[in-house]
Amino acid sequence: MALTRVKKVPTANLVQGSSFLTTSSTLTSSNMPAGSVLQVVHNSNASDVALTNDTSTFSTAVTADITPSATSSKILILLEGAADVQNGNYRAINWRILRDSTQVKTMSYHLYDGNQQNHNIDVKTLQVLDSPSTTSQITYSVQARHTSGSATSGTYNGYVNRYNTTRVTLFEIAG
Repeated sequence: MALTRVKKVPTANLVQGSSFLTTSSTLTSSNMPAGSVLQVVHNSNASDVALTNDTSTFSTAVTADITPSATSSKILILLEGAADVQNGNYRAINWRILRDSTQVKTMSYHLYDGNQQNHNIDVKTLQVLDSPSTTSQITYSVQARHTSGSATSGTYNGYVNRYNTTRVTLFEIAG
């Protein structure tokens, strides 16, 4: 078995008042290596949001604001989208994430079911890496709507944030 011994630095070799950290080695977001997490923003919503009885209107489940420190930064978005649907044939939930008004990601057919008698409750996870190329404040909105896998959809009853909490976490990653 190999043994490792740490070499001791004599304190006599240090100049009085010196520090291992100097102003040139102070950590700031601008001198962090690529891939470093620079900031984390989290928001959640547990209040019921009723979805409209159509397949075209999105409702907002939760939002979060972040201001990137550099235009080269990436934003890692982690989503836990809570939804509840019942009634209607071939109904499902369509999720999307917006950066301000620009669609970043969409995900269809969460809770898809052809049987109108079932009551489905679930939380869907989604991960997205966005490149906003800005240092201005950004609002990420998590939205949902009904969607249908058939022309025979019937009347939906659906909610987001019901029975569970929708959560969004934003990580600024150094580029």
